[in-house]
Amino acid sequence: MKIRTFLNASYPLNASYLGVIRNAALVWLFLVIFLPVFQPFGLSSIPGPFKILKIALFSLPSVPVVLLIDSIITY
Repeated sequence: MKIRTFLNASYPLNASYLGVIRNAALVWLFLVIFLPVFQPFGLSSIPGPFKILKIALFSLPSVPVVLLIDSIITY
């Protein structure tokens, strides 16, 4: 019976603006850490001392996408 009540429960959404902004920042931070470590998409060929900055700017478009998706899902 516990499984049925668990599966019928609503999904716990964080509907606050701070939660949405925090989710977007955490996704960006994950990308900034993940991309330099594994270097997919040919990122290993980026020369220069500003490689981390370039990768951080490369992952920056994920922030408005996450904000938009979280806003649509929340409301």
